[in-house]
Amino acid sequence: MTRMKPSSPNMIGAYGEWAASLTAGGPRPLSLQDCPAGEFATRKLAARARTLACMAAPPKPEGITAKTVRSWTHDGLAGEEISWQLPYGPPTSAWVLKPVGATGRLPAVLNHVDIAPTTLGLCGIKKPSWMEGSDLSHHRIAKQAAQAEPDSAFLQNVIPTGHPDSINRPYRGVVTRDGWKLVSFEGAPWVLFNLNEDPFEQANLAFNNRYRVERKKLSDRLRQWIADTGDTFKIPADV
Repeated sequence: MTRMKPSSPNMIGAYGEWAASLTAGGPRPLSLQDCPAGEFATRKLAARARTLACMAAPPKPEGITAKTVRSWTHDGLAGEEISWQLPYGPPTSAWVLKPVGATGRLPAVLNHVDIAPTTLGLCGIKKPSWMEGSDLSHHRIAKQAAQAEPDSAFLQNVIPTGHPDSINRPYRGVVTRDGWKLVSFEGAPWVLFNLNEDPFEQANLAFNNRYRVERKKLSDRLRQWIADTGDTFKIPADV
């Protein structure tokens, strides 16, 4: 071990040759080493402020806002194509359908299998017993609900398309009416989002044990969806 010859005294001792070479031959502008007596208090306050500024967390990015690309209305239904950009990756696009004039959170979770029975319900036709999905037409017209509403929607990517900017492996997931989303690959967890607090899905909670109880509840519900639909997909034990 080589002992370096100290040089350039400072407040906490002596710099080695390498560290001394970084000081450009003298104290920094706010240093108290070579400070006129009348500037001590001023330099002390300025040095403290500069230190706190260097230690502070970086500024938070601006909030994400969804932009409406186009909108339309038809027969009491309002549709919107929206887009938003996260700090990474390509822009995200989505299509939203809701009753005209609706604001805030919608009262039900609508999946694609609910479209046919809901359409029949709007026409006053009872859903056949063999048809999958739920009739949610009572949210549009005043009538008694035809059946208990689903507590969640089942998500499937059975055969990946291989398109750019898409997920290239099969997954299964669930979105609940109370605002949670869990998605798993076969035998491996992927994402968990609290959509109430994180609607743009930026904070993945799948590996955070603070949410272990919620994760297990969603995992059990996902397994039930898989069993009820005759699907075959292995959900990890501790997802």
